[in-house]
Amino acid sequence: RFVHQVDGTTMAELPHLGTRCAHAECRQLDFLPFTCDACEKVCCLERRTHRAHGCQVGPVKDERVTVCPACQQPIQIHGTKANVDAA
Repeated sequence: RFVHQVDGTTMAELPHLGTRCAHAECRQLDFLPFTCDACEKVCCLERRTHRAHGCQVGPVKDERVTVCPACQQPIQIHGTKANVDAA
């Protein structure tokens, strides 16, 4: 039987439900976990972003498309930084 006290109220733990966050410093039991779209680790709400859980694959996978203000053509941006000069 798994029982613990929270604010004076006895609550049963349900260890068979939920998933623990993969981040070594967290390991929070989360009932609505997020799976990283890059590294596929399971994370809690706080560590769901690539940056928050230190994803090594996410920054490489990050791609954005923006429109050049000078020529109105789409520009694909790889990674987290881009160095684009105006035409």
